[in-house]
Amino acid sequence: MFRLPFSFSVAVGLLVFQYSSLETVASPCRIASTHLLRGQASLEQGQNEEARQEFEQAVRLDPACADARYLLGLSFWNLGRFEEASTSLQKTLELDRNYALAEYYLGRVSLRAERTENAIQSFERVVSLGHGRPFLDEYFQLGKAYLSLNRMADAVRILEAGTQIQPRDDRLYSQLGRAYLSLGRREDAERALARSQELRDYQREATSRLLQGSELLKAGELDKVLPIYQWFLQSEDVDDLISLGIQFSQHQLPEQATQLLSKALRLSPDIFEAHYNLGLMMFRMNRLEEAAIHLKKAISLRPHSLQAGSVLGVLFAQTGKTDEAIEVLQRVRILKPDDRKVVTLLGLQLTEGRYYTEAINLLEESIKQFPADLDLRLLLIQNYHRDRKYEKAVQTAQQTVQAFPDSARANFELGYQLSAFGRFKESRTYLEKAIRLDPDPPEPYASLGDLLVKEGSPERAIGYFRQALEREPNHVDSYLGLAKSLLALKRYREVVEEMSKVLQIDPANPQPHFHLSQAFLGMGDKQKAEEEAATFKRLNEQRMLQRDQESGREFPGR
Repeated sequence: MFRLPFSFSVAVGLLVFQYSSLETVASPCRIASTHLLRGQASLEQGQNEEARQEFEQAVRLDPACADARYLLGLSFWNLGRFEEASTSLQKTLELDRNYALAEYYLGRVSLRAERTENAIQSFERVVSLGHGRPFLDEYFQLGKAYLSLNRMADAVRILEAGTQIQPRDDRLYSQLGRAYLSLGRREDAERALARSQELRDYQREATSRLLQGSELLKAGELDKVLPIYQWFLQSEDVDDLISLGIQFSQHQLPEQATQLLSKALRLSPDIFEAHYNLGLMMFRMNRLEEAAIHLKKAISLRPHSLQAGSVLGVLFAQTGKTDEAIEVLQRVRILKPDDRKVVTLLGLQLTEGRYYTEAINLLEESIKQFPADLDLRLLLIQNYHRDRKYEKAVQTAQQTVQAFPDSARANFELGYQLSAFGRFKESRTYLEKAIRLDPDPPEPYASLGDLLVKEGSPERAIGYFRQALEREPNHVDSYLGLAKSLLALKRYREVVEEMSKVLQIDPANPQPHFHLSQAFLGMGDKQKAEEEAATFKRLNEQRMLQRDQESGREFPGR
């Protein structure tokens, strides 16, 4: 079986993303999805001008995409270009009358322009669309608008509803207290204002404790930070629970971090930061099933998250979920096209999934972008080989050796490809050079052994296969090459002994049974020879069927 380059390892850097209140679009329009993803990532990083440019590209590509129109309006809002924001938000609502976030920001623009009645219409509609669940702070904004027009009964109606839905927003109670006072409801006003003060006092104390906890964690004084942890466990404030949970996670205290982040999710199940940080922590602890649950949820909440996508892509790759890894890594590459680690991991997953055409296209493009990256070149050679483009494999291997003449891996690859192409004499030179440059990997020895078998020198070949197995005792290809050599020398009992080792390593491999059938036939045991031949046929048919099924799969995202 042809292998990926020896010592081929890939790692993707992982960062903890701090809490942000940025709202997100869950289902971007397909035609403009690349620009929407990049734009949302820029918004999240506060790069509003870069975001605006991406969203304008998205609108040009798909003028009927409501998400693109809304996000363009949001970027204009963040840039302080309010009239342009208003125009874009109005076009969003023309495309989708129930687009609540567009209506919300249109209300904010109207408030700034002192078009209070228009703002009230927008916020009332947002409240109606929420059916009792807030999008942002529309109850506060609407209550404030009613207060500014001295419509106290309406203000009370909205602000009372808001305190039931967002009971930790001190601004709602403060505004409600003002409305009660205007209506002569002094006792109600005192209760509302007292609650507002209570929430502000809590937040001041919480902020102080968070800062103190951060300093104690940095100093490693766990015994002193535990009372702070216990205090926050009694809190109902989601933001504070997440903030402290992230701090505990960063200082490798998973038990406390899990308790804090899990409580935040019980209070509010759709919080990206809690799911992402729990997923990242579980991933680092090798609790991969739990990590996958939280990371997949994080991605569903924020598809443009580079950090969550990177971790989930690596997790899928490590757990053999090739198609899932490809889907996530394609999105990550859109967000970070200049990251060689992402490109390499995506190339590996495309290769693993037998999507050779897509892998070749990716790697050819990436080598132009990263001409000094040896791993990408080696992976491209192997994809040409697996796709039966042997001449291209040889040409690319030759170019790679020219670029990296002292690389053992490059010389091995060229030797292997030349041998596969039938150019045995040239092959030997590069395989022997690979061994001189690095005598540790088993592959060059096994390839030289195969070369000697083809040249009719099985006795000499055995020595190379034995050297390969000294370096890698489970190297199946060397065992199989050894069996060919021993069969040529009619050393049948040794074939049986060596193939029994392969069956322990790889019991589903049909090839050992083929060699065993030949050995038993040579030993005069026709019954065992027939049994092994039948087993070979059965396993080989299963393997070929599996390969046919895999090769016939539709490429994800095609």
